[in-house]
Amino acid sequence: MASLGPAPGGIGARRRPGAAHAAAPRAARPLARPSRAAAPAPHRRRAAARAQPAGAPAAAAAPAGGQQEAEPAERAREGRPAFSWTQQWWPVLPIAYLDPSRPNGPIELLGQPYVAWFDSGAGRWRLYLDRCPHRGAALSQGRVVARGAGAATSLTCSYHGWSFSGADGACSLIPQIGDPKASAAALSSPRACARSFPTAEVGGLLFAWLDAGPGAAAAAAAAPPPAVAGGNEGAEWSASLAPNDARFWLEQGLDPSHAPFLHHGELVFDMATSKPMEAEAVESVSAEGGFAWTHGAYSTSGVGAGASRRFSPPCSNVSSYTVDLPGGGKLPVQVQTFVVPVRPGVCRTFFKFGGFSPKGPLQRLAARLLPPEVLHAAANDPTIYDQDCVIMESQQRNLMGGGPLAAASGEQQQQQQQQQQQQQQQQQQQPYAMFARADEGVRALGEWLDRAGYERMWAERLGPGAAAKPWEPWPLERLLDRRTRHVDACALCRRAEAHARRAARALGAAAAAAGAAALLLAAVAAGVAVAAAAAAAAQPQPVTAAAAAGAPALAAAALGALAGACVWARARLLDWIEFNFVSGVRRWRARGGLSLVPPGAPGPFVLG
Repeated sequence: MASLGPAPGGIGARRRPGAAHAAAPRAARPLARPSRAAAPAPHRRRAAARAQPAGAPAAAAAPAGGQQEAEPAERAREGRPAFSWTQQWWPVLPIAYLDPSRPNGPIELLGQPYVAWFDSGAGRWRLYLDRCPHRGAALSQGRVVARGAGAATSLTCSYHGWSFSGADGACSLIPQIGDPKASAAALSSPRACARSFPTAEVGGLLFAWLDAGPGAAAAAAAAPPPAVAGGNEGAEWSASLAPNDARFWLEQGLDPSHAPFLHHGELVFDMATSKPMEAEAVESVSAEGGFAWTHGAYSTSGVGAGASRRFSPPCSNVSSYTVDLPGGGKLPVQVQTFVVPVRPGVCRTFFKFGGFSPKGPLQRLAARLLPPEVLHAAANDPTIYDQDCVIMESQQRNLMGGGPLAAASGEQQQQQQQQQQQQQQQQQQQPYAMFARADEGVRALGEWLDRAGYERMWAERLGPGAAAKPWEPWPLERLLDRRTRHVDACALCRRAEAHARRAARALGAAAAAAGAAALLLAAVAAGVAVAAAAAAAAQPQPVTAAAAAGAPALAAAALGALAGACVWARARLLDWIEFNFVSGVRRWRARGGLSLVPPGAPGPFVLG
């Protein structure tokens, strides 16, 4: 099956090499708006096209085909190695998501499984390859063991009890060897060690240096982890496993103009307020240094006004906004994202929002009274993320193979493969039709992916052709599956779900008890009323039946109302549990998905 975009760089293609390859970008100049008379050149020709007057023929700006590989050749001439995807600091998970009492994993990064565990002796998190050197069992299925009260912990394989510890993954115990001399010889063998990777904790994230070769520790120590955005005290990281290739999420972070359309009706986004977005051209893209980009507002409401974005390899994007407030003031807002390739077609995303105004009194009170896991779950509405995942899955299906073709076989499959090869050739020339200034960030990101060798990375990690395999279409149930996407890797959400389910059970029990008591009191009230009616007939100054039965009847009504309130609250809570911890499919379908036309409602969607 065909892979996405031009090989080897996929959608992202490099521009003409030269001085613009320096790590620090030059001052950007406005992006020339292409005329309708001349179609814009593909990514790898776009830089030369900008050097021509607007409307100049694209062919005149196209560099020779051999220049597409100029940067690797330039690196080779200067003795510089190709961009290394493993000799980088990668975010693993937010530390708050990790459970220090057990192994956390498998955590897949760049196509390989890892396990994170807390070393109490050193007081820090370790990251090992999720494979025991003995028989290949997953260490994430093992145990964090302290051999004695107060003793330091080690990671123990649950298959045969081999134990590993320290920054080097040294084997500290092989239970099957009783002879001390033989045990010492075995434990000192490099083959007995778990494969370990340098780690660092920065800004609430666990980072790992994914190179375990000779000198990896020294190289990691010399390369500080990425800077983490500050501001908005108390803001936390949100991390999820996305059923989309990393390239699409990286592009999304540099594509602000999609927000009023894809996320219409959510937060402050509204199609009716969208406007053409002014932007500058990205003049310099380098594999090591990334690039910077500035743009104007994409909404008349001021959302996204005065924004600048900095992409720092391998996966960090910091967006700084200045939002116009209704009263005339300005609010600085900073959003940092990391996008980590997990495997072809899947990535892990990290988000943190900073720069907002301080929390109000109710928020501060809730922060003091509620457990952090409840606050975490309440603050992470997955609706916008659902919309991103669904639309990007459609991109992935259209541009990276799969779909109905993935299930074909025989002669039909051969014909379909030929058709896909023809489509790939067309995509190689121009995978995206980008005419607006708003697309400049996506174009620059595509160029960076090409320079850094994104598809080369997959070939090195998983073997030749890894990035070109077909992707099966993901059904909606899988796209909106909360457990796979987030909950399974988040200790906070698992605890929050447990709290919520206990609360739901308590509400159910309260509803049952209140309902039973209401029925009992109603029966008592009825009996009192009957007795009062009988007594009233025999007494000269009778007490009415209603007056006699009034107190128990009112109590029965109150308990009935309480039972009803408990039933209502339990139903709402179960709906919240399903939406946040299980699946978003029911709500998605109820609101009509991205069409915004609920089932049975008259269409089309009316704006305004």
